Formats: sequence, structure tokens, C-alpha cells
Amino acid sequence: MATERLQKIIAAAGVASRRKAEELISTGRVAVNGQTVTELGTKADPERDHIRVNGKLEPTSWSKALETIAKKFGEIKARGGKFGVVGSNHTTNEENFYLQKFARLGLGTGNIDHHRSGDVLTLLDALSGKTAALASTADLYNKKAVLVVGADLAEE
Repeated sequence: MATERLQKIIAAAGVASRRKAEELISTGRVAVNGQTVTELGTKADPERDHIRVNGKLEPTSWSKALETIAKKFGEIKARGGKFGVVGSNHTTNEENFYLQKFARLGLGTGNIDHHRSGDVLTLLDALSGKTAALASTADLYNKKAVLVVGADLAEE
């Protein structure tokens, strides 16, 4: 996304009006990526920069968060990135159904498995993106990103 003026970003997030946002900026109560900003007209990228107002990160809407995630996944897919999805034994059949549907339609992957307690080999296989071959633990560690939702692998 293109950069925008900070006061516009703050107002669009519903934190304050543009006038109030200008006051927050000029009094040094806004930071971008850890750097206090006091100059009006400073620009930031709301998708990449961490913007704090009065010392705290401001919440965003689910639609904005999902839009950002979808865009990032699309960029990864466009670069030839691969995905693997592993369900959980703590989710319902319906939740796993939607997870596999998201994996197939949203991420475009058939690398889907349902995690069974202690089945680390299947987990590594699903993350490998290879067919008929298991990934090694080194393959797991060499992945640029592994997204784990709703599980603590340290406990598995």
C-alpha cells in the first residue's frame, strides 16, 4: 500500500479526528516504528509501519486485518511460495472443514493434514510441500515462515 499522512491513518483507524491527530503528532504522542514523530505531514505505510498513539498500538478492524493478510498471502503465492496446513485435534469437524477449504481455495494448496497427537512425522510431511517424501526437522527450521494457529508445539 502507498504511504499516507499520519493524521489520515490515525483518523481512518477511528482513534481521533484529523485535527485531534494533528495535535497528537505535534505534541510528540505518536511514534512510527519506535521513533517519535512531531512533524505534521509525515507519511507512513499503515500495512508495514507500527504506529503507536499515546504509547500503545491501536487496534484495527477485522476487515482491514483480513485484507492485509489476504494481500500478503497473494504476494507469497505470486512469488511461487508454497503452503502447508495442519489441522488440530482441538478443533471441531466443522472448523477443520473450513480450514481445509481455506487451504485449498484460499492458499491453493493440497498439502493438508490433520494433526494427531505426537504425529510429528505427518506434521513435517505436510509442511514439506513434497509428495511421497518426509521433510526433515532442518526443512522445518529452514522455512521462511510457519504459521501455527491454536496450538503450542512445545506441548505437542
